[in-house]
Order: sequence, then structure tokens, then C-alpha cells
Amino acid sequence: ADQPPSVRNTLDRHGMIDMFRVVVLSATVGYNKPDVSIYTEALLQADCEAEDAVMVGNRYDMDIAPANRLGMGTVFCYLSPDNKGRQPESDEEAAYHMSLGRVPNWPTEPDPGIPTQQPDAVAGNVAELSTAIKYALGR
Repeated sequence: ADQPPSVRNTLDRHGMIDMFRVVVLSATVGYNKPDVSIYTEALLQADCEAEDAVMVGNRYDMDIAPANRLGMGTVFCYLSPDNKGRQPESDEEAAYHMSLGRVPNWPTEPDPGIPTQQPDAVAGNVAELSTAIKYALGR
């Protein structure tokens, strides 16, 4: 993910950190999406082939397309900033978090002219993720 190291704390606080074999963050590996290097780094750390992995993302261009190009399963899941559960750790982060609510959302549908933007599955909320991930793995 293109996230700061503190996102690990958020995953842990919500009891989700153990759901992942690896957590690769751009701030710690030096690659940013959509560079496929961040995905290949995650696969390397997990000792996993692309076809046995699933990328869950909220952007077709930055998440779904690069993962599809590598042959990973893909799940599109958009969560509003308030539904992500991240607690700002400073006044600056709090101001940034509040500003996200005023930014128009990026497309919620893939570009039909870009085949790599088509996800294997879609989840509308966290509760649907497990089923969507299983579906993407079985594609």
C-alpha cells in the first residue's frame, strides 16, 4: 500500500494484522503504486506466485491494473475515509483526514477501454471482503 508505517498499528488495532502474510508499505520499501515493483516485493516477501495472491484495492488505475498485469487476483473495494478506521496520530494527519472527505472520489467503475482495470471481484464493504477474496483466488 502507499501508506505510512503507522498503518500497521491501525491493522493491529482492528484485529486485522494477522489476516496478512506480509504487509508491504511504500514508505518502507521505496516503491509507489502503480509501479509493479511494490507488488513483486510483496510476492517475494510472501514467497508466493502472483496467481496465488490477491490484491484488494480502491483504485482501478493504481491497484487493480498493475496487479492484473502481474497475474494476481484482484478485488475492488472502496471505503470512505471515515470507514477505514484509521486514527490520525497528529494534528496534521487529522487535517489531512478531514480534507479527504471534501475530495471528489476517483472513478468507481473501471475504464472499459483498459482491460487490465477489470477486477475479478468487487466488495462494497469489509464484510464482503472474505467472499470476494475467495472468489478472486478461484478465478
